[in-house]
Amino acid sequence: MPVHQRRKEIINRLSRIEGHTRALKTMVVEGENTTDILTQISAIRSALSRVGRILIQDDLDACIIEAARTGKIPEAMQQLLTAIERFR
Repeated sequence: MPVHQRRKEIINRLSRIEGHTRALKTMVVEGENTTDILTQISAIRSALSRVGRILIQDDLDACIIEAARTGKIPEAMQQLLTAIERFR
């Protein structure tokens, strides 16, 4: 299991996303304007994408460097490529 060097930043971002998601639910319950709801959905997607990019960078910074040190670059690269493909 990888140790995420930027764990605190990731957790903070996820907490904000959680708050935005609750606000989105409230907007739907209260019958807010569709444009405003879609704007909120777009903001949540963008925030989640940023978390994904941070995780990928974290992986590059830690796992790939470790793979280079241990000679397991092909395996690490394949795992990273699989993760990136799922992220898209």
